[in-house]
Amino acid sequence: MERALKDHVADKVLPWMREEARRQFGPAAPVLDLESSGGCERVLVRYSSAISGAEEDDADPAIGAYIRPEVVLEFGGRNSTEPNERHTVNSYLAALYPTVAFPSARGLEIEINRVMRDRAS
Repeated sequence: MERALKDHVADKVLPWMREEARRQFGPAAPVLDLESSGGCERVLVRYSSAISGAEEDDADPAIGAYIRPEVVLEFGGRNSTEPNERHTVNSYLAALYPTVAFPSARGLEIEINRVMRDRAS
């Protein structure tokens, strides 16, 4: 099962995501990498931050160290998604430029209490 998951993510999911990123963002497409660890496949989506210096090692701890310019997608049978909530994600620029149409996305997110409990243990 783990081998099938790894092959599916590497051979199907990651190439599709890379192609969609190129199609949607052209030369500004995020970098997508695959990591494997303990039966879990992780796709790391690294993008250019709109916050100056966020990618640099010596970035302001209040910005760069906290708001990392990446998203991690985990695939695997051991990844519990409970408890969760549905949220709409909007661009923070939308409030600054109300005449520009920014995309939004609705997604399922693990509740913050679960995340904090996992990090503390």
